[in-house]
Amino acid sequence: MCLNIKVINFNILVLALILIFGATGSGCNVFREGGRGGRAYVCAQVNGKSITIEDFERELLRLNIDKNEPHIESDEQIKLLKKELLLFMIDRELLILEAKSMGINISQEEIDVYLKDLAMGYPPERFPIENHLKSFTFEEQCSLISDGLLIRRLIQKIIEPALSVNEEEKRSFFLSHKKEFERTREFRVRQIVVESEIEAREIQDLLRKGYDFEEIARQRSLGPEKEEGGDLGFFELDQMPPEFDDVAGQLKEGEISDVFQTDYGCHIFKLVETRETQVTNWEDAEPRLTQILLAKKRDEAFHDWLVELRTRADIKIYPKTIYRGI
Repeated sequence: MCLNIKVINFNILVLALILIFGATGSGCNVFREGGRGGRAYVCAQVNGKSITIEDFERELLRLNIDKNEPHIESDEQIKLLKKELLLFMIDRELLILEAKSMGINISQEEIDVYLKDLAMGYPPERFPIENHLKSFTFEEQCSLISDGLLIRRLIQKIIEPALSVNEEEKRSFFLSHKKEFERTREFRVRQIVVESEIEAREIQDLLRKGYDFEEIARQRSLGPEKEEGGDLGFFELDQMPPEFDDVAGQLKEGEISDVFQTDYGCHIFKLVETRETQVTNWEDAEPRLTQILLAKKRDEAFHDWLVELRTRADIKIYPKTIYRGI
């Protein structure tokens, strides 16, 4: 059986560039849209726009929360997860409404380009999210991508132009976090990634018979690095998805892994070589320092701006609707 390493993946949330910061207002009633005799129960309203129980339960279903999992120990934890999901949906709606009020729009052409990138392989961020989108209809995929691009553009317009990092800030951060800029052990890995376990097992049998790993990667791997014989280059632990670290860290040089599964498909790794710790000097660290500090400032500025946006918004929450059945 293919080793299924299950991790909580937040790529869909990252796509939307949304973080849940604190709580919004709260209410205590059950509100039925359309007045007496209306059919749609409403969980919340954001500047007059309703989030219905149907919307909420559809999102909840996609999270695939299993009450029998070890980290879900009580009804109170289910309530907390539901509350956080509702707050996320409120923030998302608030940001989308704000973007539209500023005249920001996403064209179908932009959505098509993004979907084309997914269909061709890995998106610009290097690792795909198309497997996360497979549970959505095509229309829902388009809506999700549109919302994410809309919010990304809003943040680019409102937050990012005011951000800057000077050399003094970078040097201060470098001196106080020098340990974090020391390279630990690095791994150079080749991979073959395919869609099904059956195909991965067939390839594994070929490799055991002595077939060339690089050649098979070029012919059959789905990853964009297949043209380089599956070469992922050097990476440190914690730079890649956790399951990559788990497998690479256990291999010896030249050794080929068992088949293992992630959200991206079924993988086979070959550890090419390792290299040991090396201290990073200021010149090498400087570009990364800029990225780290800009990201930190962006998160802080986004937090402050979102709090202000919530304060100005008309938000009503009807929590009884989401706690039914608990």
